[in-house]
Amino acid sequence: MLLAVALVPAPGRAQPAPDAAALNTVRTQFGDVRDALKEYYFPAAKVTPDFLARCAATDRAVAGARSLNEAYGLIADALAALDPRIRYYPPVRANRVDYSWEWGIIGANAHVTQVDHEGDAAKQGLQRGDRILSIEGIPLGRDNYQQVFYALGTLAPRPGLRIQVQSPGQEPRWLAIASTIRPQRKLRADGSRTYTKEENRRHEEFLQPENHVRRVGQAAVWQAQELHRDALAVAKGLKLAQEAGSLVLDLRGRYVRQHEPVLRLLDGLFTEGFESGSVDRDGLAYKLRIGGNSRAFTGTVLVLVDAETAGYAEVLARIIQQRQRGVIIGDRTMGRVFDEILAASARGTAFSFNVGGVGIPVGEVVMADGVALDGRGVTPDYQLLPKPADLAGRRDPVMSKALAMLKETLSPEDAYRLFPHYEDVDDDF
Repeated sequence: MLLAVALVPAPGRAQPAPDAAALNTVRTQFGDVRDALKEYYFPAAKVTPDFLARCAATDRAVAGARSLNEAYGLIADALAALDPRIRYYPPVRANRVDYSWEWGIIGANAHVTQVDHEGDAAKQGLQRGDRILSIEGIPLGRDNYQQVFYALGTLAPRPGLRIQVQSPGQEPRWLAIASTIRPQRKLRADGSRTYTKEENRRHEEFLQPENHVRRVGQAAVWQAQELHRDALAVAKGLKLAQEAGSLVLDLRGRYVRQHEPVLRLLDGLFTEGFESGSVDRDGLAYKLRIGGNSRAFTGTVLVLVDAETAGYAEVLARIIQQRQRGVIIGDRTMGRVFDEILAASARGTAFSFNVGGVGIPVGEVVMADGVALDGRGVTPDYQLLPKPADLAGRRDPVMSKALAMLKETLSPEDAYRLFPHYEDVDDDF
């Protein structure tokens, strides 16, 4: 499927044929990716001679690719044959694509979650809450949306998408939505990207935990951005939350790749220590131990999750659920839970999205009950999903209901406005 999406021709626009130097660079990168898999992938026994032979055949096919997108699709297909969880990241392109709309999985279906004020999506009549039936002829559901998102957002961003959508109470309709193509941001001497004043302002806000904690009566609502940073940032967020009598921990949309911030948060929610599971790597088990803290937060904890809650955020939710420390509310989580690394794919350099690389599963996360969450996810104690009308009306009924369970009153409209929502952002699909 990844190769098929990469090869879908853009309406009225042919992809330029790559020159030999560009294809040689891609082939060198693929060789580095293959070597990284041989060194790091778990379980190592799956990197068989047959897989390496397929890599050799893919390398030959890449040499004759008719476009860079085709070359990237060939590589991604070969890696998916080993493990569909592997993510190949091509080098940064000269231009970036802004689709001007976003979507997500709610329950079993895909829905439009954002339509920018700018861009072609709004002009074509796409509406928040619309159900997305297919993208480029590919039907969408919970079982394949991650691969479609990856193919169209990372492997082969497109100058336009043809989608089939359905508004509530109406017949399905087809839309051809043009993307906005912008030059890639310039790079500084150290290889980092430059950003606008507004993007720098948002970055500074991201670094301040007080911007992610709100008080609603006696409850603290924590939009736990700090889990993407480090244990010190988590400790600062916890300190703010501990001033309240109860806590709503919002893990919706959180894909947490590091376990240290999660363990630090759990230390602050339990007064006594325990082993919560392990990370298995080539026969060695690294224990996930919660240390506990005599000064831990002891109030009621509600955890909000959705289909985009992934990685160690799922581990966090499951531990709270298993230990009956709190109540999980929302949608079943993504089920993408494994230990991974981002490996460099350009010789002699650290991983950078400027040069590309690969995300490699290097270990299996197993909970204390012996169950691995990968491919399974966390089922909430109370399933509560926003309806299309909630998306269209900018309402957050899940947050509103969670606060009501804590005897606090906040309308779904005000719950949506607790934290800023950035539209017209052109970073990622």
